[in-house]
Amino acid sequence: MKLLEKIARIEARGSTVGICAGIPGAPRCIFAHNAARPFPAASSIKLFVALAALEAVARGEVALDTKETVRAYERMPGLGVLAELSSATHTLRDLLYYLLVHSDNTAQNTIERMLTVRRIEASIAEFGASHTHYVPLGVRNEHVRSRTSPREVLRLLAGLWEGTLLPADERHFFLDCLARTRTTHLGLRTLPCALNTRRPLITAHYTKGGKVPDTVTDNLLLATPQGTLGISVFLHGITVTRYANNVDHAGTRMVANLVATLFRTWYTRARRGPLPPKTPCKKDRTSRSS
Repeated sequence: MKLLEKIARIEARGSTVGICAGIPGAPRCIFAHNAARPFPAASSIKLFVALAALEAVARGEVALDTKETVRAYERMPGLGVLAELSSATHTLRDLLYYLLVHSDNTAQNTIERMLTVRRIEASIAEFGASHTHYVPLGVRNEHVRSRTSPREVLRLLAGLWEGTLLPADERHFFLDCLARTRTTHLGLRTLPCALNTRRPLITAHYTKGGKVPDTVTDNLLLATPQGTLGISVFLHGITVTRYANNVDHAGTRMVANLVATLFRTWYTRARRGPLPPKTPCKKDRTSRSS
Protein backbone atom coordinates (compact mmCIF):
# COMPACT_ATOMS: atom_id res chain seq x y z
CA MET A 1 0.00 0.00 0.00
CA LYS A 2 1.32 3.44 -0.94
CA LEU A 3 2.01 6.14 1.62
CA LEU A 4 -0.92 8.37 0.67
CA GLU A 5 -3.28 5.40 0.85
CA LYS A 6 -2.01 4.55 4.33
CA ILE A 7 -2.49 8.13 5.49
CA ALA A 8 -6.02 8.23 4.05
CA ARG A 9 -6.90 4.97 5.82
CA ILE A 10 -5.64 6.26 9.17
CA GLU A 11 -7.40 9.60 8.85
CA ALA A 12 -10.64 7.92 7.80
CA ARG A 13 -10.72 6.52 11.34
CA GLY A 14 -10.65 10.02 12.84
CA SER A 15 -6.94 10.45 13.52
CA THR A 16 -4.71 13.16 12.04
CA VAL A 17 -1.33 12.53 10.46
CA GLY A 18 1.41 15.12 10.05
CA ILE A 19 4.55 14.38 8.04
CA CYS A 20 7.49 16.37 6.75
CA ALA A 21 10.44 14.67 5.08
CA GLY A 22 13.40 16.14 3.30
CA ILE A 23 17.10 16.15 2.55
CA PRO A 24 19.12 18.43 4.84
CA GLY A 25 20.31 21.38 2.79
CA ALA A 26 17.63 20.98 0.12
CA PRO A 27 15.25 23.94 -0.35
CA ARG A 28 12.02 21.91 -0.24
CA CYS A 29 10.45 18.95 1.49
CA ILE A 30 10.26 15.81 -0.58
CA PHE A 31 6.98 14.91 1.12
CA ALA A 32 4.64 16.97 3.27
CA HIS A 33 1.23 16.30 4.76
CA ASN A 34 -0.10 18.67 7.42
CA ALA A 35 3.54 19.67 7.79
CA ALA A 36 2.85 23.12 9.26
CA ARG A 37 0.01 22.00 11.52
CA PRO A 38 0.74 22.20 15.27
CA PHE A 39 0.46 18.88 17.11
CA PRO A 40 0.90 17.96 20.79
CA ALA A 41 4.68 17.81 20.92
CA ALA A 42 5.08 14.93 23.37
CA SER A 43 8.81 14.40 23.93
CA SER A 44 9.81 16.04 20.65
CA ILE A 45 9.71 19.31 22.61
CA LYS A 46 12.86 18.08 24.34
CA LEU A 47 14.75 18.82 21.12
CA PHE A 48 13.98 22.51 21.58
CA VAL A 49 14.90 22.39 25.28
CA ALA A 50 18.24 20.78 24.42
CA LEU A 51 18.86 23.37 21.70
CA ALA A 52 18.24 26.21 24.17
CA ALA A 53 20.58 24.63 26.72
CA LEU A 54 23.41 24.06 24.24
CA GLU A 55 23.03 27.58 22.86
CA ALA A 56 23.55 28.83 26.43
CA VAL A 57 26.64 26.62 26.70
CA ALA A 58 27.98 27.99 23.42
CA ARG A 59 27.49 31.56 24.68
CA GLY A 60 29.37 30.76 27.89
CA GLU A 61 26.34 31.37 30.11
CA VAL A 62 26.51 27.88 31.59
CA ALA A 63 28.90 24.94 31.29
CA LEU A 64 28.14 21.31 30.56
CA ASP A 65 29.95 20.47 33.81
CA THR A 66 27.77 22.84 35.88
CA LYS A 67 26.17 20.85 38.68
CA GLU A 68 22.54 21.19 39.68
CA THR A 69 20.45 19.52 42.36
CA VAL A 70 17.13 18.06 41.32
CA ARG A 71 14.38 19.41 43.54
CA ALA A 72 11.60 17.26 44.91
CA TYR A 73 8.83 18.92 42.89
CA GLU A 74 10.75 18.31 39.67
CA ARG A 75 10.84 14.54 40.10
CA MET A 76 8.43 12.57 37.91
CA PRO A 77 8.69 8.85 38.78
CA GLY A 78 8.00 6.46 35.94
CA LEU A 79 8.84 9.02 33.25
CA GLY A 80 12.55 8.36 32.80
CA VAL A 81 15.28 7.16 35.12
CA LEU A 82 16.48 10.26 36.95
CA ALA A 83 13.72 10.27 39.56
CA GLU A 84 14.78 6.77 40.63
CA LEU A 85 18.46 7.56 41.18
CA SER A 86 19.73 8.01 44.72
CA SER A 87 21.95 10.93 43.75
CA ALA A 88 20.13 14.26 43.39
CA THR A 89 23.04 16.29 41.98
CA HIS A 90 23.94 16.02 38.31
CA THR A 91 25.86 17.99 35.71
CA LEU A 92 24.09 19.68 32.83
CA ARG A 93 25.85 17.16 30.58
CA ASP A 94 24.19 14.31 32.45
CA LEU A 95 20.81 16.04 32.51
CA LEU A 96 20.91 16.52 28.73
CA TYR A 97 21.92 12.88 28.28
CA TYR A 98 18.92 11.73 30.34
CA LEU A 99 16.69 14.23 28.51
CA LEU A 100 17.54 13.01 25.01
CA VAL A 101 18.54 9.38 25.44
CA HIS A 102 15.97 8.37 28.06
CA SER A 103 13.39 11.08 27.35
CA ASP A 104 13.50 11.92 31.04
CA ASN A 105 10.87 14.40 32.23
CA THR A 106 12.63 15.05 35.52
CA ALA A 107 15.70 16.16 33.57
CA GLN A 108 13.51 18.46 31.47
CA ASN A 109 12.07 20.08 34.60
CA THR A 110 15.51 20.69 36.12
CA ILE A 111 16.97 22.07 32.88
CA GLU A 112 13.93 24.32 32.55
CA ARG A 113 14.69 25.82 35.98
CA MET A 114 18.39 26.20 35.16
CA LEU A 115 17.69 28.03 31.90
CA THR A 116 14.37 29.71 32.82
CA VAL A 117 11.25 29.38 30.72
CA ARG A 118 11.92 32.79 29.20
CA ARG A 119 15.22 31.62 27.76
CA ILE A 120 13.65 28.49 26.26
CA GLU A 121 10.88 30.58 24.72
CA ALA A 122 13.44 33.08 23.40
CA SER A 123 15.43 30.27 21.78
CA ILE A 124 12.29 28.98 20.06
CA ALA A 125 11.46 32.48 18.85
CA GLU A 126 15.00 33.10 17.57
CA PHE A 127 14.84 29.82 15.70
CA GLY A 128 11.67 31.07 14.01
CA ALA A 129 9.46 28.22 15.17
CA SER A 130 6.15 30.09 15.18
CA HIS A 131 4.11 26.89 15.58
CA THR A 132 6.14 25.65 18.55
CA HIS A 133 4.84 26.56 22.00
CA TYR A 134 6.55 25.48 25.22
CA VAL A 135 4.39 24.79 28.28
CA PRO A 136 6.38 24.80 31.54
CA LEU A 137 6.15 22.64 34.65
CA GLY A 138 3.30 23.81 36.85
CA VAL A 139 1.16 24.65 33.83
CA ARG A 140 1.37 21.55 31.68
CA ASN A 141 -1.16 18.78 32.24
CA GLU A 142 -3.09 16.30 30.11
CA HIS A 143 -5.09 19.16 28.58
CA VAL A 144 -2.39 21.85 28.32
CA ARG A 145 0.68 20.60 26.46
CA SER A 146 3.61 21.86 24.47
CA ARG A 147 2.98 21.92 20.73
CA THR A 148 5.08 21.89 17.57
CA SER A 149 4.81 21.02 13.88
CA PRO A 150 6.52 18.39 11.73
CA ARG A 151 8.11 21.08 9.55
CA GLU A 152 9.71 22.88 12.50
CA VAL A 153 11.05 19.68 14.04
CA LEU A 154 12.53 18.64 10.69
CA ARG A 155 14.08 22.08 10.26
CA LEU A 156 15.75 21.73 13.66
CA LEU A 157 17.14 18.30 12.78
CA ALA A 158 18.31 19.52 9.37
CA GLY A 159 20.04 22.55 10.90
CA LEU A 160 21.71 20.30 13.44
CA TRP A 161 22.94 17.98 10.67
CA GLU A 162 24.21 20.87 8.54
CA GLY A 163 25.98 22.53 11.48
CA THR A 164 24.13 25.83 11.23
CA LEU A 165 22.59 25.83 14.71
CA LEU A 166 25.46 25.16 17.11
CA PRO A 167 29.27 25.21 17.26
CA ALA A 168 31.05 21.94 16.54
CA ASP A 169 31.43 20.67 20.12
CA GLU A 170 27.82 21.31 21.12
CA ARG A 171 26.55 19.92 17.81
CA HIS A 172 28.59 16.73 18.26
CA PHE A 173 27.24 16.26 21.79
CA PHE A 174 23.63 16.76 20.61
CA LEU A 175 23.99 14.29 17.72
CA ASP A 176 25.79 11.76 19.91
CA CYS A 177 22.86 11.75 22.33
CA LEU A 178 20.35 11.33 19.51
CA ALA A 179 22.41 8.43 18.14
CA ARG A 180 22.02 6.66 21.49
CA THR A 181 18.27 7.18 21.79
CA ARG A 182 16.09 4.11 22.18
CA THR A 183 14.75 3.14 18.75
CA THR A 184 13.21 -0.31 18.97
CA HIS A 185 9.63 0.85 19.43
CA LEU A 186 9.27 3.66 16.89
CA GLY A 187 10.29 4.44 13.31
CA LEU A 188 13.46 2.37 13.10
CA ARG A 189 11.68 -0.71 14.33
CA THR A 190 10.49 -1.89 10.89
CA LEU A 191 13.12 -0.31 8.67
CA PRO A 192 15.41 -2.59 6.64
CA CYS A 193 18.35 -1.07 8.46
CA ALA A 194 20.68 -4.07 8.71
CA LEU A 195 23.08 -1.96 10.76
CA ASN A 196 25.61 -4.75 11.26
CA THR A 197 25.98 -5.92 7.67
CA ARG A 198 28.98 -5.10 5.50
CA ARG A 199 26.86 -2.91 3.24
CA PRO A 200 24.29 -1.33 5.56
CA LEU A 201 21.32 0.56 4.17
CA ILE A 202 21.42 2.93 7.14
CA THR A 203 24.91 3.82 8.23
CA ALA A 204 23.89 6.12 11.10
CA HIS A 205 20.63 7.15 12.75
CA TYR A 206 19.66 10.02 15.03
CA THR A 207 16.18 9.91 16.53
CA LYS A 208 13.83 11.46 19.06
CA GLY A 209 10.35 10.07 19.49
CA GLY A 210 7.61 10.56 22.00
CA LYS A 211 4.21 9.42 23.19
CA VAL A 212 1.31 10.80 25.15
CA PRO A 213 -2.01 8.94 25.37
CA ASP A 214 -3.48 10.47 22.18
CA THR A 215 -0.34 11.34 20.19
CA VAL A 216 2.71 9.47 18.92
CA THR A 217 5.64 11.13 17.16
CA ASP A 218 8.96 10.07 15.74
CA ASN A 219 11.68 12.29 14.28
CA LEU A 220 14.71 10.87 12.54
CA LEU A 221 17.85 11.62 10.58
CA LEU A 222 18.89 8.56 8.58
CA ALA A 223 22.30 8.53 6.93
CA THR A 224 22.54 6.14 3.97
CA PRO A 225 24.84 5.52 0.99
CA GLN A 226 22.30 7.51 -1.06
CA GLY A 227 22.36 10.56 1.22
CA THR A 228 20.73 11.64 4.46
CA LEU A 229 16.96 11.71 4.89
CA GLY A 230 15.14 13.60 7.63
CA ILE A 231 11.65 12.50 8.67
CA SER A 232 9.18 13.93 11.18
CA VAL A 233 5.90 12.07 11.74
CA PHE A 234 3.06 12.96 14.12
CA LEU A 235 -0.07 10.91 14.71
CA HIS A 236 -2.80 12.55 16.77
CA GLY A 237 -6.19 11.23 17.85
CA ILE A 238 -5.19 7.65 18.50
CA THR A 239 -6.85 6.84 21.82
CA VAL A 240 -4.79 4.71 24.17
CA THR A 241 -6.16 4.84 27.70
CA ARG A 242 -4.08 1.93 29.01
CA TYR A 243 -0.49 0.86 28.39
CA ALA A 244 0.37 4.10 26.57
CA ASN A 245 4.06 3.18 26.80
CA ASN A 246 3.57 -0.32 25.44
CA VAL A 247 5.83 -0.70 22.40
CA ASP A 248 3.07 -2.58 20.58
CA HIS A 249 0.19 -0.18 20.98
CA ALA A 250 -1.59 0.87 17.77
CA GLY A 251 -0.12 4.37 17.55
CA THR A 252 3.51 3.24 17.62
CA ARG A 253 2.81 0.55 15.03
CA MET A 254 1.17 3.09 12.71
CA VAL A 255 4.02 5.59 13.06
CA ALA A 256 6.63 2.89 12.48
CA ASN A 257 4.78 1.75 9.36
CA LEU A 258 4.55 5.30 7.96
CA VAL A 259 8.25 5.92 8.56
CA ALA A 260 9.22 2.63 6.94
CA THR A 261 7.01 3.23 3.89
CA LEU A 262 8.39 6.73 3.39
CA PHE A 263 11.97 5.58 3.78
CA ARG A 264 11.60 2.65 1.42
CA THR A 265 9.93 4.81 -1.23
CA TRP A 266 12.65 7.45 -1.03
CA TYR A 267 15.53 4.98 -0.97
CA THR A 268 14.17 2.99 -3.91
CA ARG A 269 13.93 6.15 -6.00
CA ALA A 270 17.34 7.39 -4.85
CA ARG A 271 19.14 4.21 -5.85
CA ARG A 272 16.92 3.49 -8.88
CA GLY A 273 16.41 -0.09 -7.89
CA PRO A 274 14.39 -2.30 -5.51
CA LEU A 275 15.17 -2.57 -1.84
CA PRO A 276 16.03 -5.90 -0.26
CA PRO A 277 13.24 -7.56 1.77
CA LYS A 278 12.45 -6.03 5.14
CA THR A 279 15.02 -6.81 7.81
CA PRO A 280 13.95 -5.43 11.19
CA CYS A 281 16.64 -3.75 13.28
CA LYS A 282 18.25 -5.63 16.09
CA LYS A 283 17.26 -4.63 19.59
CA ASP A 284 18.37 -1.19 20.62
CA ARG A 285 22.10 -0.74 20.79
CA THR A 286 23.62 2.19 22.65
CA SER A 287 25.89 3.10 20.31
CA ARG A 288 4.31 14.37 -3.08
CA SER A 289 6.04 17.07 -2.70
CA SER A 290 4.79 20.18 -0.94
